[in-house]
Amino acid sequence: MMKRLALVAPLLSCCRVLAVPTGADEALTVTCVASGGGSVDAASKTVARGGTVSFTATAEAGKELYAWFGTPPDCQSRLKTTVVISNVTESLSLVARFGTPYYVEASDAAQDADGYGLTPDRPFRTPAYAAAQAPDYAICHVKGLHKPVSTISLNRPIRLAGEGVGATVLSGAAIDGSTKMVLLDHEEAILDGMTVVDFKFTLSKNDNGRYGVLAEVVRGLLSDVRVDRCSYKGYKNHGLVANRGGVVSAVEIGNCTGDGFYANKGLSFCQTGGYTVGCRFHDCSPVAPDGNVHLAGGTMDRCRIEANGIKNIGANRNFTSGAGVYMTGGELIRSLVRNNAAESAVAGLYVKDSAVV
Repeated sequence: MMKRLALVAPLLSCCRVLAVPTGADEALTVTCVASGGGSVDAASKTVARGGTVSFTATAEAGKELYAWFGTPPDCQSRLKTTVVISNVTESLSLVARFGTPYYVEASDAAQDADGYGLTPDRPFRTPAYAAAQAPDYAICHVKGLHKPVSTISLNRPIRLAGEGVGATVLSGAAIDGSTKMVLLDHEEAILDGMTVVDFKFTLSKNDNGRYGVLAEVVRGLLSDVRVDRCSYKGYKNHGLVANRGGVVSAVEIGNCTGDGFYANKGLSFCQTGGYTVGCRFHDCSPVAPDGNVHLAGGTMDRCRIEANGIKNIGANRNFTSGAGVYMTGGELIRSLVRNNAAESAVAGLYVKDSAVV
């Protein structure tokens, strides 16, 4: 027996173990082009599957980066000069799109004729007017405190870019129940870098079934926006912000209230499609909705839903189904749901007719 073992050892020492290919080392190609007045640092780069790749854009004189297009939906740097894409799993074709800068600054002066918006000393007076008058792929820099009196409609390639969350503020209670603050309905429409504060809505029964009391994203990108101290009364409405097929990124909704009367679907946020990434929904205390967040379709990724509460009042208003997330479809991944509380309802995550969590 000892002799047989002695013969086997040298045989094993000269054998090779062949790894079965898994595709992890596959090289993928990411191509990149510039459009509208600028350049990129490379026409293409290769990256191993699961790796990270980045490109840098440089604008020509008089132009600015509008956005990167062709990125995966979970990319959170598409508005930055250098775009970084992690966990590349397929070949991609990126476009760095450039545009002309325009300017928006609140003023009591009457809106004037040609030339406004073209320079910082002759700005557009309202975001809504800029969205209607500026050319396609304009980057409209919004400065100061604005009180919208009509819907800011982004139904073509227009970007409204604030100075940053907390610096550019949309405030007030001037919008009536038949409209909303922002409607994004174009694949390349963008609103970013703003705070929405102190809006209060009372909606009639004629305003039933609205998606996004403040903002509705049918298509396009809503990014780096904070919603604070807003409230509404309504009937069967769907979220202060609603994502129906676009991308919502780095949005924070906190300290908001609502009175549902009938079953509103999500006080803070409602999603029926699209992709939502890196958002936070917290410290909201509505009466009788189905969840502070209602997920009915699309994907929510790396979001935090925390410290929310829901109250019920009366037998006829006991529609509550989850203080944190009320989920009837879609996909909730890599997210945190914690410290939510409710009366007569599930405090954290309520899943109904959905097997995807």
